[in-house]
Amino acid sequence: MQTSNDEREDEMGLLDDKWLRKQEHGGRVSWRLWGTGILCLVAGFALGALFHRISTSTPQMSHGHGKSLVAPFEPSVKVTFQPNDTFAYATPGPEADAVWEALMPLGRGFVQVTPNGEFIPHAGSTSNLHNTKVVSAFHQIHCLNMLRKSLYASVGEPEKFRYMVPQIEHHWRHCFDYLRQVLMCNADVTLENLETSGEKLLARVDGWGTEHVCVDWRALKAWTEKHRGTDDGGID
Repeated sequence: MQTSNDEREDEMGLLDDKWLRKQEHGGRVSWRLWGTGILCLVAGFALGALFHRISTSTPQMSHGHGKSLVAPFEPSVKVTFQPNDTFAYATPGPEADAVWEALMPLGRGFVQVTPNGEFIPHAGSTSNLHNTKVVSAFHQIHCLNMLRKSLYASVGEPEKFRYMVPQIEHHWRHCFDYLRQVLMCNADVTLENLETSGEKLLARVDGWGTEHVCVDWRALKAWTEKHRGTDDGGID
């Protein structure tokens, strides 16, 4: 069955990568051409398009074969969520980009695993696409980062951003729907505390000050690097 270019890019996933593209047919446009102005229209237009997509029948996409596998991690670390100014208030640009990029492992989340489910430590050899998987968490961080960049671009360069939208509409649609399904699949059932003002409880919540049980991100990042399929870095 033939697929359109947009469907083909979605099949490759948003974590498409230089080493992966070389082993396909080459010529795929790099994310770095979109890095600072793409992915979503914010507010009503984007949400309206998203809900339209969800409410209409969408054919199933065909992807690589093989059973579903998971990295050997379970939520085990207690973390109290607090605001982090490094992420919340970093001025858009190279400094903020570097902070987000530091969340990603070397290899950008691609790992090598045999058909029998045995994870392959990185040995510096050429990766085999038949043994390649992507750790979902790093695909998700990549997607969130692209939405972050898109939001700032839509505010800082609205005219340029407006003309770029038709070229990348399928990608920001993918991001919204993909992250929606991630949140629903991994629903955090922690009960969050209400905000306070002095001794007074407020009828609202910001999510801060509540303890959650989380996967150890640093350990997951280190494990992913150990089993990476490439030495490429970056988050775009």
